[in-house]
Amino acid sequence: MTSLFKTLIIFSLLVSSNFIAFSQNQTVIQGTICDADNKIGVSGASVMTASGKIKTQTDKNGYFSFEIPTTDSEIIIIKHPEYQDYSEKADSGKNFFHIHLQPKTIELKSMTITAQSKHTLAETSLSGISANRSFFQKTNANTFAESLSKLPGVASMNVGVGVAKPVIRGMGFNRMAVVDKGIVIQNQQWGADHGLELDQFDVDQLIVYKGSMSLFYGSDAMGGVIEILPAEVPAQDHTWGDVSIFAKSNNGLVGSSVGLNVKSKNWFYRMRSTVQNYGDYRIPADTIDYLTWKMPIVGRRMKNTAGHEIHLSGTALYSKNDFNSAIYISNNYSKNGFFPGAHGIPNLQRLAFDGSHRNVELPYSTVNHFKISNTTEFPIFTLWKVHADFGFQNNQRYEMALFHTHFPNQAVPQKEPNKELAF
Repeated sequence: MTSLFKTLIIFSLLVSSNFIAFSQNQTVIQGTICDADNKIGVSGASVMTASGKIKTQTDKNGYFSFEIPTTDSEIIIIKHPEYQDYSEKADSGKNFFHIHLQPKTIELKSMTITAQSKHTLAETSLSGISANRSFFQKTNANTFAESLSKLPGVASMNVGVGVAKPVIRGMGFNRMAVVDKGIVIQNQQWGADHGLELDQFDVDQLIVYKGSMSLFYGSDAMGGVIEILPAEVPAQDHTWGDVSIFAKSNNGLVGSSVGLNVKSKNWFYRMRSTVQNYGDYRIPADTIDYLTWKMPIVGRRMKNTAGHEIHLSGTALYSKNDFNSAIYISNNYSKNGFFPGAHGIPNLQRLAFDGSHRNVELPYSTVNHFKISNTTEFPIFTLWKVHADFGFQNNQRYEMALFHTHFPNQAVPQKEPNKELAF
């Protein structure tokens, strides 16, 4: 028993001496790693030896530590995805490091975008939705923009009566474009009170592109494009037309649209006239609140919200062999009344019934948009084709209201005192 006890004591002393010797032969390598620019510690950096035997990571303050044998020297390598790699020799003579990592700059390779003239918009990967004449006949909303709002991803921004503009995925105004037979319509993007003067009954087919089209139609097409395509020309000569009559009970709207098409040899003619007239809008309320005023709605009809619209358009197209040239002319006029209780200085006397629900008194707005354009296309050589679009537009908008002022000493203008805006 005594000999066994002695043996255990001797074995324990040997193990302890080896452990002490091993501990005394280890060197602690430690340090901090920080950003070279802002001197903030870099967390999550990988610290390893070149031999790959030892690996560790920096903590949230950029600190690291590990042990290597005292008799050895190691190359420590530091890696981080946002910084340049770093390496340095470590041994018993140098065991503390304060390292500044340089941020990594990645130079992207250049990209060249090419295109071929034979490619069309239909061959791109953009998301597009088509709509044809039957869609507008079934929808038959008050305006072209309101009819388009039935399509997914398209909304309508309404400003008053008969004034609306389309919105694609939340983008409107000068972030989306409306292209009518190759020409971008210049009217709806100028302000919140500018609508889109366009006859929805004169549209045979359109495509709504929900995505950036700036390369095709300029910066206004950042959010998307509503492209109205030309009418298809039949191969055989014949004459046809259509008549649409429509009415609505909410505002007593009545209207009609008449179209005539003629195909004769190399010529194609197209004409359309659309007229609509509507009265004051009905609402399910007897009063409305405007600012601090409670305004009565006589007969539950919004006074002076009546109006009328006249749309005229014509097309003349000549086609022979591979030569095509078309002239498009349109004129859109509208007159819309404003609810007098929410325009200018509130006055309850102006809300009294004036004997008619279809007349338009002050205040009101008038808009006239005239457009003429030409599209010509012809081939040159064998693989080349010339396509040219020319257009002229004139948009005139007036706002008329009974002269009022917030300044007591302001004199009434000598000329056209009731003209508020003209642009």
